[in-house]
Formats: sequence, C-alpha cells, structure tokens
Amino acid sequence: MALLDVERVSKRFGGIGALADVTLAVEAGQVVGLIGPNGAGKTTLFNVISGVIRPDSGRVVFQGRELTGRPPHAVCHAGIARTFQIVQPFSRLSVVENVAAGYLFGRRGTGGRLRRSEAEARARDLLEYGKLGPKASWPAGTLTLSERKRLEMVRALATGPDLLLLDEVLAGLNPQETEEMTDIVRRFGRELGLAIVLIEHNVRAVMTLSEQMVVLNYGTVIARGEPAAVASDPAVITAYLGDRRTPGRARDA
Repeated sequence: MALLDVERVSKRFGGIGALADVTLAVEAGQVVGLIGPNGAGKTTLFNVISGVIRPDSGRVVFQGRELTGRPPHAVCHAGIARTFQIVQPFSRLSVVENVAAGYLFGRRGTGGRLRRSEAEARARDLLEYGKLGPKASWPAGTLTLSERKRLEMVRALATGPDLLLLDEVLAGLNPQETEEMTDIVRRFGRELGLAIVLIEHNVRAVMTLSEQMVVLNYGTVIARGEPAAVASDPAVITAYLGDRRTPGRARDA
C-alpha cells in the first residue's frame, strides 16, 4: 500500500466538473510533480486531500487510514501538511513565532505536549532549512515574497508531516530565487525523507525535482510516469506544452 492513495476522486462545482475519477498514489519518500494547464484541477485535488473540500465521490487514504472528508486540522494531525498559492503568514508575529505555531498546533503539539518556549527553540533550528535563521526575530510581514514562501514551507514542516503538498512555491520568483527554492525542496526530500507532491508551472524545475509526474487536464489524469516520458507524451504536448518538445516554462503559467 502506498503512503497516499487517492482513489477515483470526483468533484463538481455546480455544472463544472473540477475532478473526474482521479487516482493518484504517492510512496513514502517519493517526490511527485503535478502539472497541467490553469484550471486543470490541481489545487482542487490538493483541497480534497487536505480536507478543505469534500469530494463528491472517491476516497483519500493515508497510511492505510481513510481521511475522506476529514477537516483540515485532522488531516494535518494525521501527517499531511500543505502550502498555498497565496502565502499568508501571521504578519505581526516574528518569523520564529510563525514556525512555532506550526509546532504548537500541528501533529507534534496536539494535546498540549509542547510549551511555547520549547516550540520556539525547535523553530529556530528548523528555520535553517529555509535559510531564514538570521531573520528569526523579524516581523513576518517585512519579508520578501521568496522569504514568505520559504517561511510557509518551514511552518508546514513544523507540523510534523510525512507528506508535504507544495502549491506553486516557485511562482513569482526570479531565476536566482527559483534555484534557491528548488535546492530547499530537494533538501526536504533527501535529508528529511518526506514524500512531496508539488504543483508547478515551471516544467523544467519540476522535472529536475520529481521522480514521477502526473498531468491533469480538465480534471482528468491524461498522463503519469517518469518526467522524460511524460514530457514527450503527445497528449501532454497538446494539452499543456503546446508544440514545444523542449521542457521549459508552460505557455499559460
């Protein structure tokens, strides 16, 4: 059994079909890239997995335990954490306090097992993964976009996940910031042994990070497999990459 099994999930919003019979499996420690045009259903799938919305049909099973329709805090405590396209740190809290919140309210802090002082001490150590140690005492609202994205990733990491869902963490970054963020995501997988599913429009970056890729189009999986095979799949080229066979940035990113 895989770490995460999404089994034939479908979701409609009125007359619009957002997901249609989607199946996805993620193994422990595996990095999976989830790509597709805008509106393909990628974030909706994350919302179903993380408990933000309930599917109309299908199941979400994590570590052998069904999580379908469970609220987000229960999904987090089960071991799944996520980031969002629009980052929203607690702007008036310091960087270290933001990460400490992940410890206090996530999987590790449930039941009052952690005191605030202990959570902040652990948070300072974790900030090094996001290269935010020197700004631990800064108000989170003063950070750059790249730094806020890194903060959100580290805050998610503080909840103690086995699976991390990353929603467009490279969006809006310049080439240098993109390279730095790619290195951080790679460290999360290699050094911490996390399974990661990442939504990205930067196809070149997601191909370098992922062991497997899944492509959605109009809410349906149209391809899955190793990055090179997926990038050369005719259905993917037509639906997502256009006529360009050289991996690069998608036309509608």
